[in-house]
Amino acid sequence: MVHQAPTSIPWYVDAFDELYPLLYPHRDDASADQQIAALRSWLNLPPSQRVLDVACGAGRHLASLRRSGADAWGLDLSVPLLARAAARAECRGRVVRCDMRAIPFGPVFDLVVNLFSSFGYFQHDHDNQRALHEMAGVLRPGGRLVIDHIHADHLTRTLTRDSQSAHGSTTVVHHRTIEDQRVVKRSTITFEDGSTRRVTESVRLYQSRELSQMMKLAGLSDPTTCGDFNGSPLTDDADRMILTATRPR
Repeated sequence: MVHQAPTSIPWYVDAFDELYPLLYPHRDDASADQQIAALRSWLNLPPSQRVLDVACGAGRHLASLRRSGADAWGLDLSVPLLARAAARAECRGRVVRCDMRAIPFGPVFDLVVNLFSSFGYFQHDHDNQRALHEMAGVLRPGGRLVIDHIHADHLTRTLTRDSQSAHGSTTVVHHRTIEDQRVVKRSTITFEDGSTRRVTESVRLYQSRELSQMMKLAGLSDPTTCGDFNGSPLTDDADRMILTATRPR
C-alpha cells in the first residue's frame, strides 16, 4: 500500500511530518551544537542576543541557541515538527506556527537564522523574496540575517543521485535530480509490513550573487558569503554557502 498526498498540496506541507527525521538521521544535536558554537564565535555574538530561528523544524538549532544563553524563538509551518520542538525542555513555550511569508513579530530580533537549506522552498521566486523581506523586517536596526544554503556549484559537480539507508526494519531510498534550478529529492520509505511512504523535496538553487541581490532588495546591506559556519571563504570544495547581511541602523 502506498501512502501519498494529493499532488495539489505543496511539497513542504506534505514532507515535514512525523516521518521526516528518517530522511536525515545524521542531523543530530551534536552537529547543531557545533554549528551554533562556530556561528557565535565567527559573528562574535553576545550570549543574551534575541534570536529567531526561521524554519526551526524539530528544534535542533533552537535548543542549541537556548543552551548557549540566547533569548531564542523558533517558527515553522509543520505541526508534527513543532510538536517535537515543543517537547524539548529548552524550546518549551518558544515556538510559533506560521508561514515564513507572514512572520508575526515586529523588528525585535538581533539575529535571524535560516539554517539547513530552509530557503527556496516556494515554486515562485516572488514568494521566496517575500519570505526574505519578512525575515529582514523582524530585525532590529543593526541586526543580522544568516542564511545557510546549498552551494549550488558544488552540488552540481558532486550530486549523489541514488542512495539508501536502513533504520531497523525500515528502509529509505533517495533519488536526486537537478531540475529547472532546483534540487529535487524523491524518497521512498518502506516499512516492515511492506507499506511505503513517498516524500518529495524541492529546493531552489541560488548563486551567491542572486541571494546577495535578494538581500539588498529586502533592505539589508553588506551581504557577505562564506563557506562554513566559522566564516571561512567559499571555495569550490565547500558544500555549504553561508550568507550574512545587516539591517541598516
